[in-house]
Formats: sequence, structure tokens, C-alpha cells
Amino acid sequence: MADERDVREEAEPCGCADGAPDPEKASSADRENMKQCADSQESRLPPIDFSTFIVSLSTQALHHLGEVRIPGQEALPEDLNAARQTINILEMLEEKTRGNLSEREARLLSNFLYDLRMRYVRKARERKTDGE
Repeated sequence: MADERDVREEAEPCGCADGAPDPEKASSADRENMKQCADSQESRLPPIDFSTFIVSLSTQALHHLGEVRIPGQEALPEDLNAARQTINILEMLEEKTRGNLSEREARLLSNFLYDLRMRYVRKARERKTDGE
């Protein structure tokens, strides 16, 4: 529980997440503090663009494949169905955006898809081998 609080404090250094007043009822000082907090958090986030979105989905698929682990925590069980679904979403995005991406974006998506497919096949084979 302390770890959860530490993460929350790191993500919300100004304390806006805990006990933040209702914006409708907040004093002008509270509203200004909430605005500064939001601005501060936004400045720490990467820009939102297609590449960031692809990296986010790919990381999610890696997590479902059991390839991403959070230090100090037990590994979560693999979920090949969820990994396959996320890979399918990336494939759909590749198909629907074909011809509309920069060369860099298209290459990023293609490379992630190749890597994720190979990891998925390897995990599926391991599971099949372990099950027989």
C-alpha cells in the first residue's frame, strides 16, 4: 500500500489527486493550484502523436505476453488472447493508415508488428509444448 502511495505522490506531486476540491466549489487559490498541477503533469508527458500511440499499444501487447515486468512486483500471468487482440488492433491500424503515415511511422508500426508476431508465436509454441 505504501508503494501505491509513493507512486501516486510521484505522479501527482502537488497532491491534486488526493482530496482535490470540487472545481465548482473550489476557491480561486485552489483552482489556480489545480491548474498549475495539471500544467506540470502535462509538461512531463510525452507528446501525443501516432508514434507514441503505437509504442503504447505495443507495450501493452508485450505486457500481455509477459515480456514487461515492473521491478519489485511479481510477474503477471501471460494472456495470449489479450496479446493477440492488441496485435490485431495494430494490424488494423496498419491497414487503415496505409499511405497516410510518414515513412518513420510506417516503419515503426511494421517493426513493432513483426517483433510482436514473432514473440506471440514463440509464446504460443511454448504453451503448446508445455501442455502436451
